Amino acid sequence: MDIVVTPGLDPAHDVLHYGRQALDAIFAPKSVAVIGATETPGSVGRTIVWNLLSSTFGGTIYPVNPKRPSILGIKAYPSLSAVPEVVDLIVVVTPAATIQIGRAHV
Repeated sequence: MDIVVTPGLDPAHDVLHYGRQALDAIFAPKSVAVIGATETPGSVGRTIVWNLLSSTFGGTIYPVNPKRPSILGIKAYPSLSAVPEVVDLIVVVTPAATIQIGRAHV
């Protein structure tokens, strides 16, 4: 496993190897896009967004839904390509046929 060196952090001082690791994007993401986010009660899309909001996650949440301007008070984006940054983790809770993922976001 390759160790990712955090800019500004001298690797010589990182004796416990606290630098960002390869699987941190999955297990400790700094941003999450939820494709299929919705406000429909009981839906998977709403539950995922609600759980991220009500947990200690603390990262940036990007709901993706082409039909809604916001989800649970968070600005929603019509597509993954409209999200303003490359996200660490993409959660897909909508049928595969309804999404398009560009190379810049994978």
